[in-house]
Amino acid sequence: MRSPAPMTRATRRAHTACGCWLSPRCGAVPHARAHTAPCCARASADVAPPARSHARAPVCPCAPVCCSVPAQDRDEEAARQLHIVKTSAPKSLVTMMKRGDEESKWRAARCLVQLAFGNPDSCEILAKTKAISAAADLVRNLDGVTDRVKEAALQLINNIASNNIACHGNVVKTEVLIHVNAMLRSITIPEPVKRAGVSLVYAMTFSEGGRTELMELDAVSTLVPIIRSNKTTLNSIGATLAASNLIGHKVRAQMLQGCEVVQKVIRALEHALNREPLGGQYNSLRKVMMSFTELCKSDSHKETIIEGGGIVQLTRLVDLEPASQHPDTMMFGCEAAWHLSFHSVGKARLCETSILVDRLQELAFHDNAAINNNARGALFGMGIIPRPPFSESMSHILLSFAEPQRERVSALRDQLEDRGYVVWMDAPDGQMEEQFLQGVINSACVCVCLSETYYITARARTEFTLAHLTSKYVVLLVVDDEGREDSWMNQLTKGRITVDFAIPEVTFLASRGYLSH
Repeated sequence: MRSPAPMTRATRRAHTACGCWLSPRCGAVPHARAHTAPCCARASADVAPPARSHARAPVCPCAPVCCSVPAQDRDEEAARQLHIVKTSAPKSLVTMMKRGDEESKWRAARCLVQLAFGNPDSCEILAKTKAISAAADLVRNLDGVTDRVKEAALQLINNIASNNIACHGNVVKTEVLIHVNAMLRSITIPEPVKRAGVSLVYAMTFSEGGRTELMELDAVSTLVPIIRSNKTTLNSIGATLAASNLIGHKVRAQMLQGCEVVQKVIRALEHALNREPLGGQYNSLRKVMMSFTELCKSDSHKETIIEGGGIVQLTRLVDLEPASQHPDTMMFGCEAAWHLSFHSVGKARLCETSILVDRLQELAFHDNAAINNNARGALFGMGIIPRPPFSESMSHILLSFAEPQRERVSALRDQLEDRGYVVWMDAPDGQMEEQFLQGVINSACVCVCLSETYYITARARTEFTLAHLTSKYVVLLVVDDEGREDSWMNQLTKGRITVDFAIPEVTFLASRGYLSH
């Protein structure tokens, strides 16, 4: 073991403030040396992986930040992280990243990595200290920064982005993703740096803004070789989950053929449920479920998911003990069941699984509105919640839309109401029966706001399908037609009235008599 590098006064001051390194005379290995990147890169605050031993010793006292520890110790560690972040230490460390020598930059970045690990509160504060821009500068520097510094800088951005989606806009503004995408394509970049880059790309797929930026960079084609390599050292599992979040629900996912993406995501879900590592790291159950749900949205993947044991793992998920149920995880689980209910074989398999049905019926009364409605939607898709009888009292216009179009549709609702129409945009109390069933059954007309997001939204699919089955008068307001021809709507939209809704105005609806009947 080589001797620790001598410390400057500034380095020692930051070292003492964060508690991440011991004094050189103690003989301890710097923490970042004792723990490899995979350990620090797993952004899974909602998963407590099994304890494991490290062959390298002695390890500094901040090891519990990365290793499995009792909940009380984790809380204490999080409190210590937050306490340190609220001092002036982060600013000093950011300054070291900008102006220090190679060793100081690496140590400062590694220290910030540990302060950001698994702690959303500390990440929120770090995001305001220019830590992201300082790390991005190191990644963009083509000549004066070593690979290990770039790796640490990428891990820092990844930890902050994994725990604080609100900062994704700041990450996009730094244009660091452009450089990461190029690095992942390069054959000269070392695997540890690429691994950190893959982790950052995966973290950025958790937000709409991050996904949009990555799609513009054609990140999926960048990830495909990494997925096919099946190399732990490149975080191929992270690349798989990232690709699932980006295009798992689209027909363009055919470009992933031969990568066994669906099978790998199901295996990742199984390992996350078992709290076992996969691909050299522990994966967050909540984040794996996000990727699984994205795959369930595509009709082309449903059969593989059903035959590959996806429903078995989904049943295990909803049957977790209450203490292990993260709200987002259960929301994704119910949504996945809802999407699978649109497939005839999937519907039959879901109904045959009594444990799954019982748990969905319990979750249908959950206090969380998203879980409640997704569970009720799944039960309706399975035929357990019956369709109400047809009503002759057709009294309103129903606006069917996906959430990204809410502002546009709200403007349309206001214009229609000004003209004296009764408009139903959201259920009065938010309950699934009113919003999805009575809202459609009692409507005189259904205005469907078509967008790419609409085609992959379970609520929207349920509303439109029910309107079709009950022979409702439907007007299609087209915002974005991408993906429509290849979606489940292709057959249902033939012969329907179609209106360009790219510029939301209601005059054409009234003047052309579309709503006059």
